[in-house]
Parts: sequence; structure tokens; C-alpha cells
Amino acid sequence: MAKYRKGKEKFVNPYNFISIGGPIRKTDISDMKSEDLVSGELVCRVTVNTPLAIPGDVEKQEDHNVYKAFRYMDGEKVVIPGSTIRGMIRSEYETITNSCFRTTNGDEYLTSRANVSHGAKSRAFKPALLIKENNQWKLYEAERIPLVMKGLGYKDIRDNDGDSYERFEYGYDEERKEFYVKDQNNEQLYYGDKVRFNSGGPGHEKKTKKGTFKAWKNSVDKLYKTGKNADMELGYLYIGEPIINKHAESVFKKGDELKGVKEEEILKAIHSLEAVIRMYRDKAINRNLYDSAKEKRLKNEHYGYPGYEHAKRNDIIPVWYDYESYANKKLVLSMASIGRFSYLKDMSEITKKHTGCTSRKELCPACALFGMIGKNEESKGGSLRFTDALLCKDEGTTKNVLLKELGAPRPSYLPFYSEGGKSYNEKDAVIRGRKYYWHIPKAAKNAEIYTDKIATNRNSTMELINTGNKFQFSVYYDSITEDQLRVLKYVLSLEDDKHMHKLGHGKPLGLGSVKIQVLDDRRKVHDFNMDNYCINKQRMDNNSINDIKFVDAEALKQFNIITNFDAVENMEVRYPYVSIIKEYSGEENKLKDNVLASHQWFSQNKEKLPDITSNMDKTFNQYEVCEITDKDMDKKKIDNKNGYCGINRGNNRGNNNASRVKNKNGH
Repeated sequence: MAKYRKGKEKFVNPYNFISIGGPIRKTDISDMKSEDLVSGELVCRVTVNTPLAIPGDVEKQEDHNVYKAFRYMDGEKVVIPGSTIRGMIRSEYETITNSCFRTTNGDEYLTSRANVSHGAKSRAFKPALLIKENNQWKLYEAERIPLVMKGLGYKDIRDNDGDSYERFEYGYDEERKEFYVKDQNNEQLYYGDKVRFNSGGPGHEKKTKKGTFKAWKNSVDKLYKTGKNADMELGYLYIGEPIINKHAESVFKKGDELKGVKEEEILKAIHSLEAVIRMYRDKAINRNLYDSAKEKRLKNEHYGYPGYEHAKRNDIIPVWYDYESYANKKLVLSMASIGRFSYLKDMSEITKKHTGCTSRKELCPACALFGMIGKNEESKGGSLRFTDALLCKDEGTTKNVLLKELGAPRPSYLPFYSEGGKSYNEKDAVIRGRKYYWHIPKAAKNAEIYTDKIATNRNSTMELINTGNKFQFSVYYDSITEDQLRVLKYVLSLEDDKHMHKLGHGKPLGLGSVKIQVLDDRRKVHDFNMDNYCINKQRMDNNSINDIKFVDAEALKQFNIITNFDAVENMEVRYPYVSIIKEYSGEENKLKDNVLASHQWFSQNKEKLPDITSNMDKTFNQYEVCEITDKDMDKKKIDNKNGYCGINRGNNRGNNNASRVKNKNGH
């Protein structure tokens, strides 16, 4: 196994969080008096300060996407859609008014994978059996006996004497939509089925740098459906998801009941487990979900544990559990030994009840202005309309810019995403806040900040809108209060000329720094003599909004720090990655991708992400590969022109990139 050490290089993580405030100031919109409301138009200009990526038409080239900049159909000029600007402005308005996370539902859960460090010793889950007895679920420890398989995706394995194991046939039942294993009598057995078996098969040893250890002490060499061979051992069949190079499925042999676990803990753990299963089955989240329209099954496809409901109906569910390391003596269940699990707190708890508004009588400041979709006809339409931003100063575009890889949000990485680095299952643990990206001024002139050299299925090619382009758009406001209008103007124009927005794609790479100016406030004023409305241009008043009750002073302070274009001007801002020290550079040396993958940095890092308001010069150390074994070597060459490898942030692919069930906004 490769070893790592802190290098001398230092960098600033590209994002940080604006903390969540106290309880939301909810309002009833029926209390608003019409005579106190104003309507009109804000005329605004957008100036591009670092290249801007607004994806439009896409051309697929094998596993790589090439995007043109957004344009109207058959149009020559690039356009910024009004919806794109609106989404950015709403998020910022939510932030400084301590409003709700509008697309976050209270009954959603954050998830993580078992081998992620959580402040305690990292380890795999243990086998168990959930058994319903007298209408009550109980949890029993279990012994796992490997069941060596043959079939698509299974890796060849030999016993210690070089002989083959007894192999069992594996298949997928198209009618039941479940996997099966065939026993000695060619009968199909399914996940959770009760079986009779003989565990006299050979064990399996693994050799490591520290020595040889016994991975399996035995294996199944005979398997039958229950009702036959009653003299054999009794167990329950476990069938996991198909993955590449898998050795075996399992038979779980019932052990002792797990003591000290209350029934309500088990029920809550089952509820969380089923939230994860729903995530696995969601096509919007799991890109590797099985598609029945395909002609044949592939090695990397997932099925979402299709036998779970069948096993639950039969009152016996083989699962994997932890009762120590991940939840502070709370029960956590998973469908795999190194699988994804759900934290027991829902999003309402870990966001301090800042989940989306659902009632017109209880609206946060942002929903009161921008609108929301509620329940039982409780929706509210927005009071703002954003037009598309049309080009008014054309500085051109740069086509076919190959961008560096971008990673998915990782809320399960507690040192960065959790307040104080706590497990989300701890009593007072909450999510860190709302995610914002630092500006990278160097990206205005240095394309190396955001460009890559090799096209893969994990990065993309974009047409970028060049620095210096200007666009113009309008925001029409209808029947809003003077305070709402003042905050809206502030969010659009920000504190001063040094403060800018981040818009479009590629924010962590330095793209999308833009300045918005409010050029005119064209107020609609009623003309009683003519019984209609006319336009009265308003004086552009002072930007200060500190006296407005629904503005959160601390959030505003943090917001003004991270929107400052020059805040980290002289620092290297980038994602963490693993570098190679000079003694291992050279094209004759070749390393496995996993040795250089970005998750290796996260596994080594012990430092928490600093608050925005403290330690502004806080940087992280780059980790380097300092020792490499033969097992770490591979056929792939290293691009080491600068003594380090390229960034690999693609290890959260497939269903692994879903750190929150139905995470729509990445908060």
C-alpha cells in the first residue's frame, strides 16, 4: 500500500460555507398592506470578469461532452438565460435573509459510505439478520460464509492449494426482477431465502506487505433449499449488487440477538435503510441503474437490491450493521459490508429546520418574494420576473476549451461539510451552511487555472464567454415592500465594485466571476388624473441594509467576505489532489489511478475547514506519495511535467455521487 506525507505546497480549498442562522422569521403574506407595496423595473448590466460558461447545445463524442455557449435557436449572439440569473440571485437572497433551503425536503437524509472516516476508527459493517418475531423486528448477529460464484463480473479465485472452489450458478430472473443462485438440485434461491448448507469448503488467504492473513476461514461447498438435508446447517441467502471482480455472495448463519438495541432504534434504522434503497433505484441519482431496454446486462450496472421487499414480506432480511463507529452508539444499517448508509437525522434536523416552506401563512423572506410550491393549494407565485440578459458589448467567445474535472458535493466528508466536524448523528450536529466559491482573479488571464489536457468521461469541453463581455437584463417587481426592494437591489449590485457574483458552470475552477450593476429603478407610479400608471425613475439610494429586520447580520458579514473578488487573490485556490515527489517522477514509473485519486488526500487530512470569518489565510498542505510498493504500480504513465499527477476526482461516479437522497441544489 502506498504511503503519504505532507508536502510543502499549500492551497486554499475552492469553497467554504456561510453558516445557518437562528430560527427563520416567518411571515403571513395576507398581512401585507397593498398601499405599502411598490412595482417597477430594475435595469441591470452584467460584466464578465473571468470567463463565463453557460452551457447550451451539446455534442456527444463517445464518453465526452462538448458544449456550445447558450444562444437562442439559430441565433449568433450568446445569451444568459433569465432563469440562470434568477437562480443565483435567489440563492444569495436566501443566504443573507436566513431563509429556507428551498429545494430541501425535511424527510430527506444524507448518506455516506462505510469506509469514510467519521472521527472513529474506519471499518466495514458486520453481517446481521433482521427477523420479525411476534410482530416485532429484532436484530441478530450473523456469521458470513462465502458462496463462491461463477458468472458475469465474478473474479476467478483458487484455494490455498491452487484448487478450484465449489462454484454456484448465478442469474437474473426477468419475471421476478430478482437475482438468484442455483443449488445442488438446480433450484433457484433468492435473497433472504432460508437454505441448508455445508460450510466445509476451503478458506482464502490474502497476502499484504505486513504479512498473510486469513480472509475466509471456510466457504460453502453444498447448498440446498430448506426442507431437504435437515442435518445440514441452517442459513439465509445474501445476494448483493453485481460489481466487477466480485468473488462471492454469502450465506448468513444466525447468531445471538444484539443486546441493548430498542425496537424504535431498529425501526428508525430500517426507515433510513429504505431511504438509501430508494436512492439506489432513482434514475436521476444512480447513473448506472439497470435499463431493461438494453440488449444485455453489463458489469457495472446496479439494480437497487431488488429482493429487499420479498425478504421483508418473509420477515427475514440479511443486512449489514454497525452499532459503534458511525453513529455514537446508534444503530446503522447498510445493504453491503462497505456500502452506503443513511444518517438517522433527517434534513430538517441538520439544517435547523430550514427546509422548504410549504404554507402561505409561514413564509421565509425568500419564498415571500420569489414564490414557492406548497401543499394543498398553498403555493405562492413569485413577485419578480427576470428577463434574459442580451449582449450589449461583444468581446467574443473561446471555443473548445477542455475544462478540468469537477467533483460532486461530498456532505459525508465531515471535516468540511459538518459544523465542527461532528457526525450528523450527534446531538447538536448540523450541516456547515450554504456553499459558496472563492473568486480566482488569476483565471481572468491564465487559462491554465481551469483547462486540462486529456478529455475523459469525467470532464467536458466548453465554449467560454470571454472576459469583458457585457449583457443587459431587467428585473420586473410587482407589489413588494420597500424593504424587499432594498435587499433585492443589494443582492444584485453587492457591497461595492470589488464584490462579485459566481455564475454558470466551473465556479471552483475560477470561471463565472461577474459584476452586476443596477442602472435604473423605473418605479411605476399611479396617475390619478389619467387613471393609469407612469414611470418615475428613482434615486439609487445607499446600499446599506443593516437596519432591515429580516436581514441576518452575521450571514451578511460572511457573504461580503466570500464575494470579495480579491479575498484570496495571492493564494493558490484549487481542489485537493495527491502529488508525486520527485524521486518517483519519470515516465518509467507507472502508478495505479487509485494511488493518486483525490480521496487519498481526504483520507489523510485531519484538519477542519476554517470558518470564513477566521483564519482568512488558512491553507492546507498538499499530500505526496512518499512510499510505493510493487502492488501500487500499473501500466499507466504519469504526466509529471511539474512533478505531480493530474487531478482525479472521478471516484464518486455512478450511485456513489449521491451523498444526499434527491439532492437538487448541492447545499
